[in-house]
Amino acid sequence: MARISEVTAGQMSIWFAIILGLHVVGFLLCLGLPLLMAVMFDAGDRSLTYFSNNWLVIGLYVCPAVIGLVLPLTLYFTLKPNEQLSHSYHLLLSLHAHCVILAILSIVLTAMGLRIPYLCMISLVFYAAALLINLLSCLHDGGYYWVLIVQTLQLMPFVYFCYLFYTFLVVFFPMMGRNRDAINPDMLIAVICALGTFFALGFVAPLINMFRWSTLLLLGLGVVTFIFSMIAVSEVGFPYRPKTSVMRVNFLHTRRIFYEYDGAVSVNDSGYYFDYQDRRALRPLHDSAVNLSGLTAAESHCDEYVVCGMPCFWSSWCRALSSAAWLPREAEVVPPGSLELELLDKSAVGGREGTLRYTFQLAGPPHMSMFIRPLAGVVIDDWSFIRNMLDEPEKYSAPYQIYFSHVTTGAPLTFHIDFATSVADAPVFELGVVGHFVSSDYPRDADSRQFVAQFPDFVHVMEWPALFKRYIF
Repeated sequence: MARISEVTAGQMSIWFAIILGLHVVGFLLCLGLPLLMAVMFDAGDRSLTYFSNNWLVIGLYVCPAVIGLVLPLTLYFTLKPNEQLSHSYHLLLSLHAHCVILAILSIVLTAMGLRIPYLCMISLVFYAAALLINLLSCLHDGGYYWVLIVQTLQLMPFVYFCYLFYTFLVVFFPMMGRNRDAINPDMLIAVICALGTFFALGFVAPLINMFRWSTLLLLGLGVVTFIFSMIAVSEVGFPYRPKTSVMRVNFLHTRRIFYEYDGAVSVNDSGYYFDYQDRRALRPLHDSAVNLSGLTAAESHCDEYVVCGMPCFWSSWCRALSSAAWLPREAEVVPPGSLELELLDKSAVGGREGTLRYTFQLAGPPHMSMFIRPLAGVVIDDWSFIRNMLDEPEKYSAPYQIYFSHVTTGAPLTFHIDFATSVADAPVFELGVVGHFVSSDYPRDADSRQFVAQFPDFVHVMEWPALFKRYIF
């Protein structure tokens, strides 16, 4: 290029460095603009607009990614033309810059021990083949004819990347509806769309600068993004549809009985414990027939009760208690079964002073959980369960959850826990036991059935009765 354009190699290197820098900026904008769209929609409580109409991601995330990818180069070619170097060579330099970025990514990712670099190598191999053909045929010196070879050989990588990232989207779309409310699910979809655009159109999108009115093409993409955004905030963008893309709502009809150290009952109430599965929580139900008056955050009781006083089921539910909710109800929840905890023995372990062994027997439904939280100055020394939680304090911390499950109601569970404590005749630990009546064979009381019937048809309700008892020993 330097010889034909009658410029020095140093000048060519400077121009290439500028274009390479602009391409790096374009790569960052390709990721940044879709992420910005995801943040803006989430801030306006419009996340998951693509949940039912997946095609919305084209205008919401793919078009902004294309704009970000080519905007710096388009502005450079438009505002600062270089008469010494032909426009064809400018475009070729921009493709070389994309090739260099892919090569650097391949080296870095390979050094990190990842297997992702094969994505970069697919594009690099086909671009190198096109470059070799153009050099041997001298098409790179014949205006824009080299574009035909590049785009013909890029057709196969384009189809592959479209297939690959479309598969990612199809897999992740339904998962975003149960990604909980702590993380914006649109961020992941935006990143997938941005990376798909970068790999599929990295050697294609810069060629819009071949046309005289390339800025109008970018403006057109901006208009498409605006139109899709307006569609997304309308009823079309409402995420949920009956039967095809429902809103998941998990809650437990809960009866709570909390005993203090002296055996007195401090809490005896009933309500619904909601474990949010959706980024929008229960906000889509505010205009429905569901009565959510009195809904409060479970987080406010986390310091007072073990696991915030909520009968969380899986460990993932327990980790998400900061965003769970409690809806009290006046009528008492009638559990379809019993849950009995009996203290069989309390004694010093091996006659050692300061180490107490508590032996219990627990009888209840096939699915039960225990939550063990030592009080201040007390440490669990041993128990009859596997020791991995005790031996890995960097990974596990109190309250410890023990989940017990079997097919049908069987014999009571007998277990012991050893505590190391220096204080005698004082509370040692807090123990919560939960009985989950998960099967649909267990009857729900009339108030629970009426509450479930209030939910609209776009909601899939997963619910069951639960009995939560808390003790202080």
